[in-house]
Amino acid sequence: MDPLEARIARVAGRQHGVVSRRQLRALGLSGDQVDRWTARGRLHRLFRCAYAVGHAQVGVLGIAMAAVLSTGGVLSHRSAAALWDIRRHTGVPEVLIRRASARRANGIRVHVTRSLPPGDVTTLHGIPVTAPARTVIDLADVLAPSALRRAVGRAVRAELIDPLTLRTPPGRRKVVHGAPVFTRSLFEDRFERAVVRWGLPAPMMNAIVLGMEVDAFWPDHALVVELDHPHTHFNLEAFEWDRVKQERLEEAGLRVRRVTEHRFRTRPHDVRAALERGLGLR
Repeated sequence: MDPLEARIARVAGRQHGVVSRRQLRALGLSGDQVDRWTARGRLHRLFRCAYAVGHAQVGVLGIAMAAVLSTGGVLSHRSAAALWDIRRHTGVPEVLIRRASARRANGIRVHVTRSLPPGDVTTLHGIPVTAPARTVIDLADVLAPSALRRAVGRAVRAELIDPLTLRTPPGRRKVVHGAPVFTRSLFEDRFERAVVRWGLPAPMMNAIVLGMEVDAFWPDHALVVELDHPHTHFNLEAFEWDRVKQERLEEAGLRVRRVTEHRFRTRPHDVRAALERGLGLR
């Protein structure tokens, strides 16, 4: 490997296997050489002015870095949420750029902002990305409310953001409508969506109360709901622990209600009425 190739390989190694055209020129390649290397397969064009070195299989992080290098922006929205591991994203990479430095590229979803303070940007895995708080604020522009609340719930659980201090800037869509949500099962997802659809206050899902995890919790109403489905009590130990947990919660002054999956599916109006009573709405 000649010295020029070695320098390019070192830069690519720090950037998940990708480099920008500007970096290649700074390292000593002319524009014609970049084009010849691309034609010969030594470079692989991923986006405008962004290349994989040696081979095109750079992985998710390489694609994210290439999108940033191509546009001069920072990873944002759903791509940033995926990088922070608060939401799965398999679509095109998304970046945020300042209006004054707007550079667009095919294959990249570019969002333009007038304001991107230094505190809104950080790096993760060596990739410039919007900070967690800015990420969830931007997600409010592109996600449905239920999906947004689940992403916020995962960010809270991972201790990336504090919902009590999160402030939505003027003119932006409100990030948290009710408590953030973190669910682990399809039953929990359906229950959470039903509560929202019924117009009831949103619960905290999988919240930690008195050092124990509960399925749904309304702290302002001192109400806990435990969701029982066929796999909940797969052994006697789990069954007994649920009873001990309920006793401790009730001894602390909380009201505990249990909802089975069968009852939720077959008698949803009864479940709604019970929740309304528990929340003091009846």
